[in-house]
Amino acid sequence: MNKQELIERLNNKLDETFAFQQSFKPLTWTHMECESKANAYMTAINYVEQLDEPQKVKVPEFVVEWFEENKHNLNFAIYELCEAGKVPVDLYEGLTDFERWFYLNHDIDTLIRMQDGYEVEEEPLFYIRLTIPSSSVVGLYLGFNKDGIFDHSYGKPHVTWDWKCTFTEKEIKSIDERYWAFAVPVEKV
Repeated sequence: MNKQELIERLNNKLDETFAFQQSFKPLTWTHMECESKANAYMTAINYVEQLDEPQKVKVPEFVVEWFEENKHNLNFAIYELCEAGKVPVDLYEGLTDFERWFYLNHDIDTLIRMQDGYEVEEEPLFYIRLTIPSSSVVGLYLGFNKDGIFDHSYGKPHVTWDWKCTFTEKEIKSIDERYWAFAVPVEKV
């Protein structure tokens, strides 16, 4: 039951109490008892309205993908992870991104809280900035032009609609692992 459903239930009880109260004369014991109940329901409604909604957790895309595949049997899926999770640190190389995240963080609480809602973390973006030794070129930025051809620009990255010049870590490493050493974070404006 969420906050709004609880408020609706309390309002229904309040309405029932008022309806029941109307059938008695004022200043009778039952009339005053109904008035006390009505005050209690109104106070409860006031407290519930002041409750904070649970905050959505922010998780990487690969955690969302795993969660969506396993949310219908989440308890069992987490149990299986915990049973399989007795992995020596040197074996982490063969694991998926999700398994590595889970086994390094042991973040069962986050997986459970995702049932109340989640947001996908924005992956940080990078430019690929190469420096050329013994050259007067200030910087060489790599990117894709509008035709999908890998290209470059001098001085600053092309930031136009027909150029892709920002990449996630995964995109950079999929182009060539060696480019990761030249990744420069994109500053948010």
